[in-house]
Amino acid sequence: MLKNNFFVDNLVKSHNDEQVLIDLYKTSIKRMSSGNFNLRSCNTNSVKLKEIMIADGKYITHNNSFDKVLGYLYDPSRDVIKLAPPRIKLNAEKVTKRFILSQCSKVFDPLSLVAPVSVKGKNLISKLWKNKKSENHWDEPVGEEDLSTWHSLSKELNKLDELEFPRFTLSEDKPTTLILYCDASKSAFGYVGYAVQEGTSCNLLAKTKVAPVKNKTLPTLELMAVSLAYKALFNIFKTYKNVRFSNVFVASDAQIIISWLLSDTVKTKNLFA
Repeated sequence: MLKNNFFVDNLVKSHNDEQVLIDLYKTSIKRMSSGNFNLRSCNTNSVKLKEIMIADGKYITHNNSFDKVLGYLYDPSRDVIKLAPPRIKLNAEKVTKRFILSQCSKVFDPLSLVAPVSVKGKNLISKLWKNKKSENHWDEPVGEEDLSTWHSLSKELNKLDELEFPRFTLSEDKPTTLILYCDASKSAFGYVGYAVQEGTSCNLLAKTKVAPVKNKTLPTLELMAVSLAYKALFNIFKTYKNVRFSNVFVASDAQIIISWLLSDTVKTKNLFA
């Protein structure tokens, strides 16, 4: 567990059995102590384990109900996660390409839980890049149309931390159906992955990319979305290696793409997603 569940300085582990977690906690403390590492600032949604952590002096205490875990905020009492507040500046005196890029970069969302909103920022930056007119394009004020788009988008970005998502996703002891939905438009392409167990679905992850600057046909972008999803499958299987995936589906509503994938003849040039 210590080898596979440490992310920089965060140790994150979940399990269906409370006693197993208690044993893992005690073993982790012992193993880390043997190397002179002090495992501290612990938290859990288990009442029993929380009492043990408090008795050991390892439980983290502060006035906020949320703890920061791998860039997200986690509330153990309700077992939900959300994004950290991006704190986007709404009333900047000068809005430039550099400013918009720096503000959009404040949204940290590696699972792309809020991709439908964050992709708007990517598209705006892509548009500004295409419209560069001078060597100083990074620091020139954007046009009125782009400024209006940014004002609207910045308000949406500042509300992203109001969205909450269930922390719990999958049980290792239940058969699981994995579905990746792929789609594309002229401006972006991507996928979203859902896992279904006993009729209950959860959002595992998603990913979006801005369409290349060099124009691609819509069918090609649809194919790039499918390619992106297939690459994600390997990471999902590696991450959830103890989960039994009984069915796996990669879905696209583009009939031409399905035809290409089922054909023995190569219908398009090499592409990278």
